[in-house]
Amino acid sequence: MSDFFRELIGVKCNFATNDGEYRNYVLRDISNEWIVVEKGAESVYLNLSHVISIKVANSKEEA
Repeated sequence: MSDFFRELIGVKCNFATNDGEYRNYVLRDISNEWIVVEKGAESVYLNLSHVISIKVANSKEEA
């Protein structure tokens, strides 16, 4: 799955996790177990095992 995430670095996406939903966050970095997503000045580390789904954000959605 990490190869999939590497292709999305720099892309604005919506992430659903066990802990909640992160809408319009940009994927910034990836390691073996974590991804870093960013929205404005806020950075969030998400454990890959907690990610339920990921979708590329619609360009018409509000940030």
